[in-house]
Amino acid sequence: MTVDLEKGNSYSVSVSKDGYEAGYATLTNRVGAGWVILDIFADLVPIVVDAVTGAWGGLSPDTVHLVLTPISE
Repeated sequence: MTVDLEKGNSYSVSVSKDGYEAGYATLTNRVGAGWVILDIFADLVPIVVDAVTGAWGGLSPDTVHLVLTPISE
């Protein structure tokens, strides 16, 4: 499944299915250091534009892989 999430926010994800233990993941907002360094060398305008548009941000991890475990009875 693919879900589009907005940058700038952190998310808690839970996946569940009858007969299985639920799986959980946390995606946190982060600033990409590479963008900041490139903007500093480029000039002040890219810094302002990237900060306002959220181009610096991203989610970590950017992919979540959950394997649900069957409930033992």
